[in-house]
Amino acid sequence: MSILLQAANDVSLEKKAQLFFVLNFLLTMIAAAGLLYLFFRHSGGNSRVIHASLCVILLFLVSVQVAAIMYCKTNIIKPLAEIRAASRLMADGHLETLNHMKRADEIGSLGENINDLAINMQEVLLFVWNHSQLSRDLLENIAQDLDFSLDTEQSDFNINNSIQKDISKMHRNNEDLKSIVMSFSYFEIKLEDEKMVSDYQQESGVTTS
Repeated sequence: MSILLQAANDVSLEKKAQLFFVLNFLLTMIAAAGLLYLFFRHSGGNSRVIHASLCVILLFLVSVQVAAIMYCKTNIIKPLAEIRAASRLMADGHLETLNHMKRADEIGSLGENINDLAINMQEVLLFVWNHSQLSRDLLENIAQDLDFSLDTEQSDFNINNSIQKDISKMHRNNEDLKSIVMSFSYFEIKLEDEKMVSDYQQESGVTTS
């Protein structure tokens, strides 16, 4: 049983839906065959009536199955694929890729939750960015008071004071953190040249730190 469950978990939702409709169609055909058999017994063996009834039933069953497959693909499979693609882009750092699906069902709620997650993550990263800027200014002031440079190319072996080494290391770690934050793409905001620029400000040529 565990092997079957593992195999089922490895199958995509689209394949599962196709398998469901195939099995449903086969079960419906078996039921229809049973009804035709009963109808044949009570119709006295009239082949023309049986053939006409069989064609109508088959056409109805095929139409229902095709309509159900199209509905499932349009309203379930395709929206889930769009949400999956958007969430994959967000996971890769493109937080500006929000899902604009407007639905009142569970899939729409899932899309809104993913958007909220991306927005909250953007707020956390921008909070880290602001504090890393403040930390950089503070470290530069301390380095200026101690009369040494925070140049990232400077080797620790050229610094004799252990405090200066620690400050230099903190500065490099802070710059690495800023680089990570800048590697993301944000919704309505861009980080360029140590500045935080909104889309409106970028169009008007105004920047803020």
